[in-house]
Amino acid sequence: IGDGDMGISMSRGFRSVREGLKDPPQDIRQLLMKVGLILSNSAASTAGALLSTAFVRAAREVQNPAEVTLQDIARMVKSAEIGIQERGKAQLGDKTMLDAIVPARLALEKAVDEGASLLGALEQAAAAAEKSADRRREAEKASKETCASAGRLRPTCIRTKCCSPSRRRSSPRTPARR
Repeated sequence: IGDGDMGISMSRGFRSVREGLKDPPQDIRQLLMKVGLILSNSAASTAGALLSTAFVRAAREVQNPAEVTLQDIARMVKSAEIGIQERGKAQLGDKTMLDAIVPARLALEKAVDEGASLLGALEQAAAAAEKSADRRREAEKASKETCASAGRLRPTCIRTKCCSPSRRRSSPRTPARR
């Protein structure tokens, strides 16, 4: 499934992000842009290129560099989604990270309309991404596709799902934040 080096590439990329942000910019736009550029230079994979694009596109949507609202986050995720679609030539249903990002974005937009809290909106977005990934896996099992990836999530979808706030786990190296 995938090209086999995605986990290594993402680990290397986000290790570089952690190193590159030891003294993070206070401007959220600059922070997101820096993450995108670091990923572009350190995560040599398709997923790295797509995530780099996502961070750069999200940075362009920041209106107040000192503070980000839930509305800003919804716009940022939409812009990141469009960047991933354009660069990766993928659409919802292609078994890519978009299968988690699109439902998460829709949940964020709904939460904005309902006046949800930031934490509540992020939890709804994470749940929508997980539900979409689970539905996709079940649909593949039910159809008994002959594809080698039938019944499994692609690594990019797994990465998105595992990084959701409700799935973070504590470890000695990376304590969970709430």
